[in-house]
Amino acid sequence: MRRWHTPDVVFAGAAVLSVPILLWFGRGLTFFSDEWAFIADRSLMDPSTWWAPHNEHWSTIPILVYRALVETVGLRTYVPYLALVVLLNVIVAVLVRRQVARRAGPLPGLAAGTLVLFLGSGFENLYWGFQIGFVGATALGLGALDVLDGPATRGRAAALVALLVAGLMTSGVALFFLAAVAVELVLRADHRRWLGLLAIPVTSYATWFILIGRDGIGAHRDPFSMAALLHVPEFLVAGFGEAAGAVTGVGPGPGVAVATIVLAAALWRLAHKRALPIRFVAASVGIAAQYTLIAITRAGVTTDQVHYARYTYVAAVLALVALGALLGPWFRDLALATGRRRLTALAGAAVVLELAILWNVRLLVDGRQIFVERAEMTRALVTAALASDRPASVDLGRSLVLVPSPTRLEGIVSAHGSPVTDALEPWAVPPIRPEVLAEAQRRLVYGAPIPTYEDITN
Repeated sequence: MRRWHTPDVVFAGAAVLSVPILLWFGRGLTFFSDEWAFIADRSLMDPSTWWAPHNEHWSTIPILVYRALVETVGLRTYVPYLALVVLLNVIVAVLVRRQVARRAGPLPGLAAGTLVLFLGSGFENLYWGFQIGFVGATALGLGALDVLDGPATRGRAAALVALLVAGLMTSGVALFFLAAVAVELVLRADHRRWLGLLAIPVTSYATWFILIGRDGIGAHRDPFSMAALLHVPEFLVAGFGEAAGAVTGVGPGPGVAVATIVLAAALWRLAHKRALPIRFVAASVGIAAQYTLIAITRAGVTTDQVHYARYTYVAAVLALVALGALLGPWFRDLALATGRRRLTALAGAAVVLELAILWNVRLLVDGRQIFVERAEMTRALVTAALASDRPASVDLGRSLVLVPSPTRLEGIVSAHGSPVTDALEPWAVPPIRPEVLAEAQRRLVYGAPIPTYEDITN
């Protein structure tokens, strides 16, 4: 039986506390934008709605999970939706801690896992129930990497395939982890015979894509164009900067410099004929695959998509796994060191950790304000759309973009309740400000604008 040590107890306490803390940060929030696609257009009773892509993503599993919540708890409270994504984040943090601790020791593992618990750099994935897709796929992808840390048994091989297929059915994020797993299998002689097993998740995804999913990949741009490919280098540079800035607390701009230093260190190792840790290479390829695919599929909306917190979350998680592998030997040596060298190294690591925590907590606070404003607009739009005194000229069949049309809303609210308040925490829902309600009424009459990057992040 495994004994619990101090880092285990501290992390367990942090993981348990993170749930009420993040739920407190998320008090008063409600359904936003893409969530309404699952609410209005998907149904547990209609299997034909389980398979169509959401934008570029195969989302069958989150569709089923989300619709189960809609059918059981309805729209009268957002707490269960938020609680689910927070619990998935705890699973991600547990898996990051395990993988970093194996390679770098218990204290670096504790630091990495705790940082993920409060990863404000990815605040969209902590405040938006819809992001069970991204966070769930990240958990499943990390689970696949975790399987590779054990012996090459048949049971683990089956688990690897199951986790990868489930991840692909959850979100396109799983493609990044599929790339990482493929690289690791190529580089590891003890698991190389599993490479053929990747035909199962690859064939599953390819079949879905060819038969159904290809209609979603062109939702924002033609991905198979030179214009799309030309965005890849800038997305890679900015993306690695986002990841490095998130886990060190220096932010995305200086994060590019940090990523460059890490790259230089990796090249120095290779120049001195020292092999790079396989997990470092695999996780780095995962980040590269992420921002390459984002550039190809999403840069047509705006090149600023590279800075979206939902993507930074995934990249930061992979960056922590990569850095744990790369710096693992250094941390192991440090644990045996004494005197001034040990003290200096510990002080430096403590400064980096403090910066990272302060940066991410600040972004948690800032991100909450963004989602509070989103919640207020959602509630204002629902209030205006369902008002008994709405103008006769209103087109009741026209979508309000952030919520469905008045006609659709009437049916949804009748079946599942109204999100204008929150049944579990009514005290957390402030009155809608007159100016916000006036803007919602204007959109009802004249039409709602398509949100820009600035609308979403400011």
